[in-house]
Amino acid sequence: MTYRTGAVFAQVVLSAAMLLATPAFAADFQADLDPASHDNSTRLQVQGEGAVTGTLTGNRLVLTGRFTGLNAAGAKARLGQADLFGVPATSFFADLTISSATSGSISGSLTLTPAQVASLNNKALFIQIDSANTSPNGSLWGWFMPVAARSAR
Repeated sequence: MTYRTGAVFAQVVLSAAMLLATPAFAADFQADLDPASHDNSTRLQVQGEGAVTGTLTGNRLVLTGRFTGLNAAGAKARLGQADLFGVPATSFFADLTISSATSGSISGSLTLTPAQVASLNNKALFIQIDSANTSPNGSLWGWFMPVAARSAR
């Protein structure tokens, strides 16, 4: 290996090491969980509240949160991509860990696709919490918003 080739190789290795050592950009998001009922027949079934925070580092999303006031034990928590902020998701791509109680915790860690990251950044990542005694449309709903945008409201 010539001196010039060795110097270029050393620069490439040093640059790669610096990139790998640099922490990935992290962004914080939060979803408020509110009861949602489409009609009066399910109004009494849909109760409770909560909040879930998430930190996105690269394409890795780590979620933690709490809920309270469900009329039956939590059965499942899941994430979906909505078309727009305020529009519920109709399909879901990830299940989260949830306490099997009327109050408890929610957690999860997952790798998002580029489309799911775009949904998160566009306020269209949707979370739905279902209780054991739920309407077909879920007990608690929420859309993730950047924490910085929430502070500006």
